[in-house]
Amino acid sequence: MLDLTPMEAIEKTSSRFARSGAELLKEIRQPVLGELSRALRRAFAAAIDELAGRLLDEKDWEKRKDIDDGLDLLRNGQEGIEIRFDRACATAWDMRTRRPASRDAAEASRPQPGAPKSVLSLIDDTMISDQLQVGRIAGRSRRRMDEEQVDGMRARFGALLGRDWFADNEYPVAPDVVFEALREALSEFGQARTVFYLLEVFEPKISADLAALYISLNQRLIQYGVLPEIRYRIVKAMNAPGRAGGAIAAAPREPGPGRIGHGATMHPGTGEAQPMAGGSDRVMTAADAYDMPYFHSGTPTPIPALGERLLADAASGLAGAGALSTEAAQTLTEQLRQRIPAAQASATRYLSDPERFGSVESAGASVPATENLLVALSNLQTQLQAFTTVADPQEFAGLVDTARTQSAAAADEHGSPLERMIIETVSLIFEQVYTDEEIADAIKQQLLRLQVAAFKAALIDPSFFARPEHPMRQVIERLSAIGADPDFETRPDSPLTLDIADLVTWILDQFERDLALFDEALARIDTMLEAEAGRCAERLARLAAEAEQAERHEAVRKAARDELLRDVDAEVPDFIQRFLGEHWSETIARIRLGDGPAPFDESRALRTATQLLWSIAPKSASEIPKLAAALPQLIADLSRGLAFIAMADAEREHFFSELLVLHGSTIDRTKRQRAAELPRTSPRAAAPEIRPERGAMAAAADRRDIESAPTRPLLRAAQADADPPLRDDGEPDDAVAALRLMNGSEVEIRMEDGPAQRFKLGWMSPARTVYIFTRYPREHRTIRRRVLNTLIAESRFRVLTRTPMVGAVIESLKSRQD
Repeated sequence: MLDLTPMEAIEKTSSRFARSGAELLKEIRQPVLGELSRALRRAFAAAIDELAGRLLDEKDWEKRKDIDDGLDLLRNGQEGIEIRFDRACATAWDMRTRRPASRDAAEASRPQPGAPKSVLSLIDDTMISDQLQVGRIAGRSRRRMDEEQVDGMRARFGALLGRDWFADNEYPVAPDVVFEALREALSEFGQARTVFYLLEVFEPKISADLAALYISLNQRLIQYGVLPEIRYRIVKAMNAPGRAGGAIAAAPREPGPGRIGHGATMHPGTGEAQPMAGGSDRVMTAADAYDMPYFHSGTPTPIPALGERLLADAASGLAGAGALSTEAAQTLTEQLRQRIPAAQASATRYLSDPERFGSVESAGASVPATENLLVALSNLQTQLQAFTTVADPQEFAGLVDTARTQSAAAADEHGSPLERMIIETVSLIFEQVYTDEEIADAIKQQLLRLQVAAFKAALIDPSFFARPEHPMRQVIERLSAIGADPDFETRPDSPLTLDIADLVTWILDQFERDLALFDEALARIDTMLEAEAGRCAERLARLAAEAEQAERHEAVRKAARDELLRDVDAEVPDFIQRFLGEHWSETIARIRLGDGPAPFDESRALRTATQLLWSIAPKSASEIPKLAAALPQLIADLSRGLAFIAMADAEREHFFSELLVLHGSTIDRTKRQRAAELPRTSPRAAAPEIRPERGAMAAAADRRDIESAPTRPLLRAAQADADPPLRDDGEPDDAVAALRLMNGSEVEIRMEDGPAQRFKLGWMSPARTVYIFTRYPREHRTIRRRVLNTLIAESRFRVLTRTPMVGAVIESLKSRQD
């Protein structure tokens, strides 16, 4: 690595105290670039071994293809990749170590409040830019680093170049710089998908070597006299007179003997700790009672260990009247970034405290928004106007993660510790949006476009968590409810989705500081919902007309079935009973309703059923000629009636085959009894026992009940008036009545051997015997009451109660534990 022996340090340090920053940069350039090159070579070998092992274990075809492509690229392009990586690192080093002409020029290069927004290339027309993907990977790498070592790099490279400090992603050996160099090298040999797959594989390996490089490079620069110690001090936060607690800040200090450059200063009002030159002396406000070993030079106290004490303190005191200490805010923010559940609970409880954040006035007084941070977020917000949808879910996930990462980086550079905590906690809401399977993907993408705008809104009015009426929170609630509604048309090209995309684009373009803009956004949402309700009502009217016709048809069919089976005795074969109850009752019902050109009138249909029953009854020898004469016409009438109801060919052939066998057996039995005519009971002679529907007949009736009603023309008004009255199949206190269903009720239905699906109740018949449950785009269920009772009894039907999404997430976060 870059370490010097103690003797080398003694001999060389005294002669190099007086050397300029440019000379020292030139001195360390080649050792640093050489170490980066060796880090890549080590990562290459480890990556090839790792991918080869994955290939043996992986069963998924798509993942195997990614591994194969990655291995091919590494094995075939290693030498060229290493050369291009070395070249890219050298170019990046030279670009970032150019000294500005003067300190004034360096200051002028910084973004200023109110300055024109810079254009950041987040995405092109179809996909997220390489910059965002690299930023996401580099962000993960930064989180692996020792924060004190990173601060040392930022401060010491700044000192060498005569500037205050470098941003997290700008100093010459920042993870962003290294991984961008690697991306450029890999892109010469492979497709983008393979390149970013390999960056994910390389990241932990290169991050480990970068961490070691930072340690050795900081030690070497200290031995050269560059900021031997990084000093922090505590000052009262600006723009908040009398505020309890303090904010870590750094003040300028002239370099002492043997030191190079200037200390780091903070932007006005940020309260951010910045590394600076000088000794280990610190100034602390009385409000900060903790000793702060993490901020001493030397070995830092691990954040998790410090965090345990702060989290315990937070659990007992975050909801109290005192302000959150700076140290606790910093530690909670760090643990939020590590997704520690207890930290999420503590931060959410603090921010949702109604005494501190329950009103706009109290929230604004507690956390004044930092102007520089708002400017940086506005720049990011502007870029999210550049797209409306992203087809690839993985690319969209990368965009969301990178937008959050860049917002967090802006907060690190410009914001106070509490502002960082607000951004990290608001981001948890959007994580839940992204993982909520009930929100349609097209609406989910529009919601996630609002993430940076939500950060700004929560900084301007931090009552976001404590006040459900917060205007930005209301917008998120309304859009998430639209996305989760099963009966709204939420395809990417639907009118509702396009309207929402236009609304989000308008918000991103117009929102600066005035939260009243969201009141107008809510009014526009109301207008969208009115238009969507009109489209839904038009579709539902068609379904309701079909359901009314189906209900009338079912009542007529039931009357016909009862009439046909009323005098059928137990001797009649089951297949004849099924035929009369299922099919011939359907024929008679359609004739009665005038449903199409009938083959004959109702009286002939009834006579055909009577003749069918006579034909299968026992016969005397004298009746055989009558049967033979009657069968052709009987078969013809049965065939015409079944064709009228479009009975399936296979089912019709099977029925006639069984009927033919039955007629044959009747004739054979009669021939064997020539001596005399056997006494018999006519099917109509006595009142047989009325047999309840069972088996296939009942199952078929149930299937018709739950299937969507076929489209038929509406009956004439006069005919509708003549329809028989409908009767409620259920008892007054049955399960359906207990649910108190109303139009708009959201329900979950699980049909037999199928997954559970969400629907909305769109229509009930006046007698409440038929219900229509709808789900966009064209799916619906028309279910009779008796079947609905069965579904409820079998726990396959339940009414859903939807709580506001943001409120539910906040309550979930507040209750999290390790």
